[in-house]
Amino acid sequence: MLGLPVLALLLWLGFWQLDRADQKRALAVGYAAGVEAQPHRIVDAEDLLALPRHTPVIASGRYVSDRQILLDAQVHEGRVGYRVWTPFELASGDWIAVDRGWVAAGSDRDRLPDVSVGGDAREVAGLRVPLPEPGLRLGDAVAPDATWPRRLVWPDLEDIAQAWDRDVPGVLVLLTPEAPDGYVRAWAPAGMPAERHIGYAVQWFSLAAALVVIALVLGFRNRRHE
Repeated sequence: MLGLPVLALLLWLGFWQLDRADQKRALAVGYAAGVEAQPHRIVDAEDLLALPRHTPVIASGRYVSDRQILLDAQVHEGRVGYRVWTPFELASGDWIAVDRGWVAAGSDRDRLPDVSVGGDAREVAGLRVPLPEPGLRLGDAVAPDATWPRRLVWPDLEDIAQAWDRDVPGVLVLLTPEAPDGYVRAWAPAGMPAERHIGYAVQWFSLAAALVVIALVLGFRNRRHE
């Protein structure tokens, strides 16, 4: 009797992974379409927040260099570093978060990389995406010190608003790869690719098939014994 609930669970996990693969394909299609689309000019935070995911945007304003966030524990090509989140003040006075890319961490963790940027008026262009969400976060995101740039570990919107002492939209602008004042920007749709979900689905279905075969063999042996 125990085999039936286990079989149902294995099948559910397999179909769940197939559904996740479909979602990742849809994200990849939306990302590719956004990269090729005409950018939308934003004037305030609400304008940015109302746009769909992967919408290309252009904004005028200035970077606020003395309030930058370093998203900790970010790996690129096997190296540990940070994602640089810089507040960008629009003409309306609203702040939005611009992800300027990945920068390597030094051997001395107490010495942060120099991510300074000029505060002159400029335009930035990028792709509108939601804030990344961690699968699991242990402890507080906000560092206990008040120095800048400030290291945070997978902050949520409340953490960012607390660090910047103002309300901000819960989205990021991924700075375009060709834009100045950025770092490594190998942008791609978030999460694992659809192919990996397919691989996991195959594993779950294989376990379900193995369970069925074992049940059939045991049942055949019991009938022969009887």
